[in-house]
Amino acid sequence: MQSIPSSSQTSAYTRQSRSPSSAAEAQLMDTGRRYLLWFHAQPITLFAEETFLHSLASRDPELILSLQALVLRCPPGSLTNQIKQQVDDLARSARRMVMERVTEGRVELSTLQSLCLLSMFDFATGNIMQSGLSITTASHLAHSIPPTNNPNNAQERNYCLRTIIVLQHLQGCIMPAPRLMGALPGSSSTNSGSHVLGLTAYCGIPEYNLDDNPDKNISTVASDFCVVWRMVRVYASSKVSPDAPPPWDSRSDYSMVLQSHHDIDCRAPQRFRFATNRIDQQSPESLQAQRQYWIPFLFSQFVHETIPCLLNHPFLLSMRLRHFRHTIPVHFIQQSFESMNRTAGWIIFFLDVIEKKSLPVMDPVMAHCVVIVATIHLQHSFVHDQVLRSRAKSGFEKCMNFLRKTGAVWPSVANMASNLRRLQDSVVMKSPPDRGDNTSQNRSFSINTQLLWDLLVYDRACRPDAGWDQSMFGATLRSDARELSTETGAAEFDLVGSAGISGHKAVPNDVGVYAPNDDIAPVSIAEQAPTSSHLVGQGLGDMGPSFEDIFFEGVGPFGDQSNRFIEANDYGRAIDDWLNLEN
Repeated sequence: MQSIPSSSQTSAYTRQSRSPSSAAEAQLMDTGRRYLLWFHAQPITLFAEETFLHSLASRDPELILSLQALVLRCPPGSLTNQIKQQVDDLARSARRMVMERVTEGRVELSTLQSLCLLSMFDFATGNIMQSGLSITTASHLAHSIPPTNNPNNAQERNYCLRTIIVLQHLQGCIMPAPRLMGALPGSSSTNSGSHVLGLTAYCGIPEYNLDDNPDKNISTVASDFCVVWRMVRVYASSKVSPDAPPPWDSRSDYSMVLQSHHDIDCRAPQRFRFATNRIDQQSPESLQAQRQYWIPFLFSQFVHETIPCLLNHPFLLSMRLRHFRHTIPVHFIQQSFESMNRTAGWIIFFLDVIEKKSLPVMDPVMAHCVVIVATIHLQHSFVHDQVLRSRAKSGFEKCMNFLRKTGAVWPSVANMASNLRRLQDSVVMKSPPDRGDNTSQNRSFSINTQLLWDLLVYDRACRPDAGWDQSMFGATLRSDARELSTETGAAEFDLVGSAGISGHKAVPNDVGVYAPNDDIAPVSIAEQAPTSSHLVGQGLGDMGPSFEDIFFEGVGPFGDQSNRFIEANDYGRAIDDWLNLEN
């Protein structure tokens, strides 16, 4: 069982190195220490920590250059224009040396490790195609490795092969598909990460088995969620065919991803869950000293909570209901909104913890999780209800604050923040057709739907224009940006100003969740919730907080937890109340 490492354990590597005999050796040791502090096992593990510093001087030059390009941006706030130029030069030199080894047939383990480091570097700097080329090259080479019992570097070789698979899931190229199920594995191999949609099974790479190994560590658990992360990436980027089943159908891509998410969730050991890891009760010094534990913990929490949040994103659900000609089931509306409420609440809670503890977080995947939640807050920033609107605006700015800080380290995150602000600026108010008034009851909004969709797709959100990366193509291969737009018909999925999918045309106007005269006790109102008199003014009477209020109240453990979590009956009553509000 892995326990939270002590501060003395996490700093043990600083005692491994010998006294530097030269400036070059001192610089090399500084590079190694920075890597161990800011990147090792967070959640990517490429090297054996116990021998890493001692072995640096004997490692291949392209690996050293790749490490330097990655770590020179740390610690956060230390980046200057001079360092930026130096970092780009280091990466360019490393890339050239790696490709020389590949083309000349001199591939070593360090070559694959360098390709992994360069893929991480390039994606974080917004060079999506270059990143994909590196990880695809590494994957192809790994595919060609014959089975071996060679004990030389066996541990690091296994680390590297596993990292290739994880990076494929996190940021590898995804195959566009109208539905996930067409490429999903059969029931006999649903737990194999190397067979998930879009990832070829590499015979030289050991299968990524999601078993119940009691010796799992926190980085392994974090990596496990990457399998479903890849699936939900495809879900977000796929066009929906007219004959696609609705989300609640067991054959739908929505259901497939949700089932896989549950399968991995139930395998996560209890010792790595929030209840036994109260990060909000740790000191800032402890969190920073034990980054190799707490950053993978946060990574797993962010990805775990964002997957259902993205699944139930109103824009993506509306796309999947485009051709639906019946009434959306009330229970699905309830389930969808509750899931979005719970998961987005946790992301905001963890952002509050990160801010309060001044914990530097630099992972672009976690940043994209925040972008996804921010788009939901943006949608609700234009609802009629004043309390809901103010909470949404507050949540949106919390997301922007996190992205600005992380963007100071990685250009891809800075691009996400810029694109998100552009999305906010694109929202305009319009009057309904055939009405000249602009009253609060009749107002509606439009948004740049193509930009919204691009922000939900990881490898587009981190580009300066939130679009396809064509930086490696010449004139004979480039496409006009207008040709790449898939915006046709996307405006009908625009639900800005409505709570969840309540504004969709297939949502019934008048729905009863409970039988008449059911005596359901109202929920207790959290301390920060509006008073009952204010709720009366909003037309909610004494029914307790609205479902939208609960969404923005969050479900994190700050404050009175007994008031934060509501019972099953309370959800039903809140949904009933929500659906019958006059627009």
